Amino acid sequence: SYTLKELGSFPFPGVLRDDVWRTRMALICQDCGNKQKFQVKTLRMHVIQMEGSRVEIADEDPPAVLEVLCDECESPLQFGELDPVLQREVLLTIKAR
Repeated sequence: SYTLKELGSFPFPGVLRDDVWRTRMALICQDCGNKQKFQVKTLRMHVIQMEGSRVEIADEDPPAVLEVLCDECESPLQFGELDPVLQREVLLTIKAR
């Protein structure tokens, strides 16, 4: 497995993601060593419009990541310090920005 520091040496957005690449793209809790489950707290804003007695969504933003926590010990991970490829993968997975 790789530490977050080691992941920082792979800043190649165009690299094809094969099985080896996927093993390098790993979140690891520095406090408990968890590599499996993480909480991604997001915020999403909706603009609603009233059409008579109906409520319509006029606009909605993709969710923004507020915080990433280890699901085992709830220690925070610094999302902004993660490898950019891993950040993008998380954001695409949860359809956030």
